[in-house]
Amino acid sequence: MIGICSYGAYVPLLRMKKEAMGGFGLDERSVANFDEDPITMAVAAGLDCLKGIDPKTGLPHPPQRILNAMDEAHVHMDPFRRAPDQVAGVLETVQEILHISLLMDLI
Repeated sequence: MIGICSYGAYVPLLRMKKEAMGGFGLDERSVANFDEDPITMAVAAGLDCLKGIDPKTGLPHPPQRILNAMDEAHVHMDPFRRAPDQVAGVLETVQEILHISLLMDLI
């Protein structure tokens, strides 16, 4: 497939109010939290983009289908480990249940 088949984005949840910025600009602005570095935010955007592509249709799987596959595979995220460190294991486990092709497989 040639062209853009998916896209992703990540916007930090933390907000800074206008008053904290000296009263200038918009009402509020999104700012990175203490644990959000550029790589972590890029991974989050990449995961949003690569939620999974159905190899049969070439279209992304619906997010709920991926969550159901994670439940079925008994995948649990460890809140004490970084998310990027857990991605490979989660994908490997989910791929046993849900036929999923990520961008790395398509290149």
